Amino acid sequence: MELKRRSLLALLSLATIASSLASVVSVSAAGVTLLPSYKYIDVIPGKKAQNVPISIQNNTELELTFSVEIADFGALDDNGGPAIYRGNARPEYGLKNFASLNKADLVVPAGKAKSVSVSILNTDAMKPGGHYGAVLFTLQSKENTGKVKVEQVISSLLFITKKGGDEAKLTINTTKVSTSAVTLPKHIETIIQNKGNVHAVPEGTVSITDPIGKTVYSTTLNKERGPVLPGTIRKFTYQPPNTFLYIPGIYQLHIESNSGTYTEKFMILPTVFLAPLGLAVAIVAFIVGKVVVHRRTYRAKKHVRE
Repeated sequence: MELKRRSLLALLSLATIASSLASVVSVSAAGVTLLPSYKYIDVIPGKKAQNVPISIQNNTELELTFSVEIADFGALDDNGGPAIYRGNARPEYGLKNFASLNKADLVVPAGKAKSVSVSILNTDAMKPGGHYGAVLFTLQSKENTGKVKVEQVISSLLFITKKGGDEAKLTINTTKVSTSAVTLPKHIETIIQNKGNVHAVPEGTVSITDPIGKTVYSTTLNKERGPVLPGTIRKFTYQPPNTFLYIPGIYQLHIESNSGTYTEKFMILPTVFLAPLGLAVAIVAFIVGKVVVHRRTYRAKKHVRE
């Protein structure tokens, strides 16, 4: 039951790690706008507390009431979506035990904006590294029809880094290449793991070179700049275009990133060479066949003369 609840909240959360955090500063849903949708905050040793304001704008013609709470979040799966943990706090990398709200309910008049303040408490119990929390705004319905209701939740994600021992350790865990004998790989999948204690954003390039070293495919690793949380993995997939190739031989996949490097070699025989190759094989087979027939005929005639 708890797993289903977490999954439902993850789907309803509009601020997702999988989205482009670098380009989105607010989220909108059901006539409301939340600002910010996410925020990165550094906690400096010696600074006991700091406040983070979060504003919600009511764009409807009705007064809206929200309950507000703080929950820990982690990675739902290897695609980067967040899993929201309501109820008990997470013992590792959680923020709930180190944050408080100035109000638990928020009434927002039509066309107006209201805000809450989140206090981040830098206690001795907060270990250096990453701590992750979601401020959840749940729309309260005034209707009581007796029917099953789906909670409407909008969230702001907080990425907290306590300095003084924080370290990210990104590594390339595995890479799978769906190779083809005649074209570029149809599918490239690489999984990056964070063995450190704080989130980090993988950066780098993915490229393929031909037998003479010319780059025939290149793209940016993690274009969305999504972070990998500590102790988790994240999958990145690429689909190179069906580019017409001219040179047969050994092609190489290169991954150069702050997560490490990876190289894989594979043979490609472009389709432009298949027809001539087939013709050459047919010609050789024809010649061999003619030689065999000629030798058998010669032996038969020699046997008759004897």
